Amino acid sequence: MTDLHGDLGAVPAPNFLARARAWFFAARPDSFVASSMPVLSTLALAWRDCDHGRSGSFLIAPAICCLFFAVLGQAAANLMNDYSDYRTGANPSIRETNEKIGVVNRRSLLFAALLLFFIAVAFGAATIPYGGTTIIFAGLILGAICLLYSVGPFPLSEIGLGDLAVFVTFGLGATVFTYYLQTSLFSVDALALGVVYGLAINNILVANNFADYEEDRSIGKKTTIVLLGKRFGRALYLASGIVVTIVLGAFYTSRGLWGFFSILSLALYVASFARAYATTGRPDYTKKVGLAQAGMSVAILGATIPLAILF
Repeated sequence: MTDLHGDLGAVPAPNFLARARAWFFAARPDSFVASSMPVLSTLALAWRDCDHGRSGSFLIAPAICCLFFAVLGQAAANLMNDYSDYRTGANPSIRETNEKIGVVNRRSLLFAALLLFFIAVAFGAATIPYGGTTIIFAGLILGAICLLYSVGPFPLSEIGLGDLAVFVTFGLGATVFTYYLQTSLFSVDALALGVVYGLAINNILVANNFADYEEDRSIGKKTTIVLLGKRFGRALYLASGIVVTIVLGAFYTSRGLWGFFSILSLALYVASFARAYATTGRPDYTKKVGLAQAGMSVAILGATIPLAILF
C-alpha cells in the first residue's frame, strides 16, 4: 500500500525526535508571540502595581499558569484550524507542509489539538484558588471561544465572528483577567492593553484573510472580509492601526520618549497597508508582506510595552 510519501516499505519510520519536531512545528511556534506578549505585558503591569503597593504581592504561580494557558490554548487552536482546513479543503499549502513533516493524519491532528486544549484548561483551572468564580466564568468563555473557533456546526472563523473571537481572547481576556488574578482588581490600564493587543493581533488574521479572500469565498468560508469585501478589509486593517496608535499614545502619557513607539507602530501599519493591501494579482506576496508587517508590529509592542511600564 502507498500513501502520499510513496511506498511505505521504502520509507523508514521517523524516530521519536523527528515526530516530536514535526508536531512542534505543526503547532506553529512562530505565532506564539501573539498569545505570550499580552500576558507578559500585563504581568509587567501587575508587577509594577504590586511593587508600588497598589495591590498585594506579585504571585508567581498564577503568572506561570496564565502564560501556559495562553500559549497552549493557541497551539491547540492552530492544530484545530489545520484540522478544519483538511475538512474544508482550505489552505492546501499548509496541508502540504504538514504532510511533508509527517503530520498527515486528520484524526491525529484532532487528538493533538484536544490534548493541548485540555492541558491548557488544567493550567487555567489551577488559577481558580486565586480568582474564584470570576476566573471560572472567564475561563469557560475563553475556552469555549478557543474550541469553537474552527470546529463545531458553526465555526466562529467561518461565520464572520473570527475577528471578534481574536479580539476577545488575545486582547481583552488575556490582559484583563491576567491582571485580575494578580490583584483581584479590574484595571483601566489592563483594558487599554487589551484593546491594543486585540486589534494588533487581529490584524494578523486580517492580513491572512485578505490574501485568502478568493479561496475562502470559493469554499464557502465566510470570513469578515468575504462577507463585507476587500475594501472593508483594507479599512479595518488601517483603522485598527490608528486606534492602536491613539490608545498606546494615551497609555504612554507621561512616559517620555516611549510614546515614540506608538508612532513607530502606526508607521508599520501604514507601510504594510501600502505594500501589501494596495497590491493586486499577487496574493502570495500580499500574504507574505501583510503577515510579516502585522507580526512585526505585535513583536515591537511586546518588546517595548513591558519596558515602558517597568522603566
